[in-house]
Amino acid sequence: AAEDVPAAGRGSVRRLVTAAGPVIHRHYRRGGRVAVLLDDRYWFGGFDATRAAREFRLLDTLCSRGQRVPRPVLARVQRSGLFY
Repeated sequence: AAEDVPAAGRGSVRRLVTAAGPVIHRHYRRGGRVAVLLDDRYWFGGFDATRAAREFRLLDTLCSRGQRVPRPVLARVQRSGLFY
């Protein structure tokens, strides 16, 4: 089951119930004038440089230090040519 969660900013957030338990899915969106041209596409400079990978690493680090943040479960990047 999926449920949209009100979120501030450009990204959408959905709460999903999976076999592993409840998770939150976040989709990144561009802002500003460049969003008119690129929508939610970003330049692909390798997986480790993507927003999803950087946020995953940050949350993982904070979790390992005992901070109260969502535990990252998965980071997904869908590449299309020079963009993702």
